[in-house]
Amino acid sequence: MLKPDSKFPDLSLVMAMALKWSDGQEDYGYDEEHLEWRNSVVAYAKKAGIDLAASPLHDAQELVDGVDDAEALGKAKADLWDWKKKVCHATTLSF
Repeated sequence: MLKPDSKFPDLSLVMAMALKWSDGQEDYGYDEEHLEWRNSVVAYAKKAGIDLAASPLHDAQELVDGVDDAEALGKAKADLWDWKKKVCHATTLSF
């Protein structure tokens, strides 16, 4: 689904909003290592040809510039970071 002509036309907005949300999380006790996923967001967007700076967020370019470049971690998959396992283990939610 990560491609410029995806059936989901708001990918750049959603991905940029994730970066926006994470901006400043260090002030709330998150270490930089907990926010390394931002590098992957930018890398996957670049790999897929999705221009995050073109999203409707007024500071999108600043958000992208504030993230280190990284190589995409191979083929994107739905649960690359095992969130399902981590979230289900930490809560009573099931997916």
